[in-house]
Amino acid sequence: MTSNLQDEFFYLATQYYAIGKFAMSASLDPVSGILFHHALELYLKGALSLRMDETKRRDLGHQLHALWSEFKNMASYPELAKFDGAVKVLQKFEEIRYPERIVRNGMRLVISLRPIDSGVIEKYDEQSAPHYVLPFDQMDSLIRIVIGSTGKDPEYVFGQIAPRGYAEIKKGFELTL
Repeated sequence: MTSNLQDEFFYLATQYYAIGKFAMSASLDPVSGILFHHALELYLKGALSLRMDETKRRDLGHQLHALWSEFKNMASYPELAKFDGAVKVLQKFEEIRYPERIVRNGMRLVISLRPIDSGVIEKYDEQSAPHYVLPFDQMDSLIRIVIGSTGKDPEYVFGQIAPRGYAEIKKGFELTL
């Protein structure tokens, strides 16, 4: 495969990411979490696209944990483990891509502006309603690492979308500093 496929994955992922940030700032929940899930999925598939064929990528589906595992094996950076909790909680947004589960079970949304402690997340009372944690505090770093692992400059990748979308992404970096 050529890097054009990777560039397309990153271009689409960046659009989802910018809209996810806007959705979060506009309190459009749970859509913001679903958009962040989809953005990370596309960034990971883009990073894997030069080493993994389309059939294998499709077989991994929308499962962030499987994509993340493949990515960690490919990238082999020891510091990637610190994002395991963020990937785990972001995966749950796939459950509510369609509204049936929300209607049937309800939901509680937690937006994390500080590092996620997976032990704290496990303590939420799941009997009241399922909890969905948006790991906003780690999204920027996580996505920059995924893009950077391919040798591409994240700023260049982000700069490929329209200026207003790029501004949404930059806004988020100010919030997480």
